Order: sequence, then C-alpha cells, then structure tokens
Amino acid sequence: MLHPLPDWLRRNLEQQLAPALPTPALRKLREERGTRFVGAVKETKGRATRQLTNGRNEAGLQVIDKALEAIQGGERFYEAELRRLQGELQLAQNSHSTSEPEKCFMLSHKIALCQKANLFAFRTAISLARLWRQLGRTK
Repeated sequence: MLHPLPDWLRRNLEQQLAPALPTPALRKLREERGTRFVGAVKETKGRATRQLTNGRNEAGLQVIDKALEAIQGGERFYEAELRRLQGELQLAQNSHSTSEPEKCFMLSHKIALCQKANLFAFRTAISLARLWRQLGRTK
C-alpha cells in the first residue's frame, strides 16, 4: 500500500516544481497541438507508403521531404520511420545506386536506437538486411 506524502513535504515539492510545470491551459494546448501534429505526420507516412506500393516513387519522395521539413522543429517520433521510407523509395527509384538508401537506413537505425523505438529499429534493420542481401554482403 502506498502512503501519501506528508502535507509539509507535498507543499514544498509543489512550490519547487511550480515553475517547471505548465499551467493546465498550456498543458492542454501542448497536448492538442502534439496530437494533431503526430496525426498529420502519421497520415503523411501513410501517403508515402501508398506511393511506394503504387510505384510512384518520385511523388513519395516529395511527400517524405515535406514531412521531414515539418518535423525539424517539433515532434520527431516518426523521423526514423520516415528516413526508412525515404531509403525504400530511393531504392525503388534507382536500384543501381545503393549508397543513398543505405545512408538513409543507417541514419534511421541510429535515430530509432537513440529514441529507444525498437519497432522502428527492427523495421530499419530488415530493410538494411534486404539491401545488403541484394548487394551480396554478408557482414
């Protein structure tokens, strides 16, 4: 069973943390803005994926570039997945040039590991492994 903090300790902590805690109105605004932004990036990711499956690689790359521009100053939750999709689109566009897609995959994997986004790291590792298998690399 958890015991509540004594009143004197709770008040002291509240006073010390008050400047760091946003007001309820500011907290609500941040939550709404964040939800809308993450939703927009997720929708953009979906559009880019559809472009990839439909073979419209150039249009997909344009969508990814716009999404990457949008996340530069804000929420970067989907950055690793966007970079992975960028690599997939570049590879589909020109399968002979593999250096750029490989750079995208490596960057995506690094970002995913830094964010501890294991699903995105795993998806990127699979994409990178497919590329290396295509090139005949074993390590």
